[in-house]
Amino acid sequence: MNNQKNTISSVLTEQLKSSLIRRSSSEYTGLGARLVNQIVNEAYALASATFAPMLLLPVLAEEKVQSAAAWSAHQRDILHGGHHDQAA
Repeated sequence: MNNQKNTISSVLTEQLKSSLIRRSSSEYTGLGARLVNQIVNEAYALASATFAPMLLLPVLAEEKVQSAAAWSAHQRDILHGGHHDQAA
């Protein structure tokens, strides 16, 4: 019975991860599917160390994908000669 619960939990976790990867890849097309996959896996590693990984995974994944997208946009700005004036 316990083995069956673990199998169901694993299947649900993989379905959730796949859903997050698909959604984030379509929303943040500039990152690429491989990077989004890695980000979601890293978020899962963090979430799995908590009391409620399935509840926290979507939030952690979204936060990490948003951060990567912002960093990527910043790097593109630098590469293309853009700069941001920083207030003193």
